[in-house]
Amino acid sequence: MSHTVAYSEKEGIIRVCFQGVVSAEDVGRATLEAMELGAQHLCRRFLTDYRQAEFRASLADVFGLAGRPQDFKVNLGDRFAIIVSEDTDTHQFFRTVLYNRMSLALRYFVDPAEALSWLLEEERADAVAPSGTSYSGAPG
Repeated sequence: MSHTVAYSEKEGIIRVCFQGVVSAEDVGRATLEAMELGAQHLCRRFLTDYRQAEFRASLADVFGLAGRPQDFKVNLGDRFAIIVSEDTDTHQFFRTVLYNRMSLALRYFVDPAEALSWLLEEERADAVAPSGTSYSGAPG
């Protein structure tokens, strides 16, 4: 597995790109690296590209990774756009766990332009549920 983590001053985002076989541990290390770079640049928007990667992890690995966002210095208000070749049930599971733990703004995209557009939108006052349904904070 190889990855790159870089700050894009033009866009004001952190870009993470993975290539090859990727494990949950690899994702954890790269996430920590990205969060530290984000802190250096006061950047809270992250674009991760997995299109050239093969993710190998069990659901337990995915739950473990998503279940401890604080270990990776992830904060409420951070935004994550993740580019994948196809959206899967595992992606939905990961997003749901993160949302349940932290109400984290994270979405999967197949189209890189759509991912960047969403990431650069102004932060919303309301949270966005994993299904894309907007929550106002009051129970429905």
